[in-house]
Amino acid sequence: MNKYIRKIKKYIKRNPEQSALLFYNTGVFGWLQANAHSINGLHSIPGGPMSWISTEHIETIKGFVSSLPYGWLIVSFFLAFMMKKVKRTARKMIVWGLVLVGLYFMWGYAKTSGWFLDEKNKKFF
Repeated sequence: MNKYIRKIKKYIKRNPEQSALLFYNTGVFGWLQANAHSINGLHSIPGGPMSWISTEHIETIKGFVSSLPYGWLIVSFFLAFMMKKVKRTARKMIVWGLVLVGLYFMWGYAKTSGWFLDEKNKKFF
């Protein structure tokens, strides 16, 4: 066990940018996965980026929402490992792209599950 921890620490020292991105991607995955369960419990989508979808297609959306975190995890880890193979400009674009898309997904899930609901007026911010 101690041998594996040393290998991980050595990898983090050699690739700090890539390691930070892997930790970020794991955190986004955990956050999306946790909120997918709360979105699956809704009977309608009250707001957020998916609020324009009609209620007939709610089960399809729930299936998409529950599978999106795994898709995010696979694609983001693939791009994080590709960072060693690309040049500096492409590396920066990958990092910023993953960070921005991750933040957008987190915002969309939070808005859909009702985190930004104003209790006084019962409206979204």
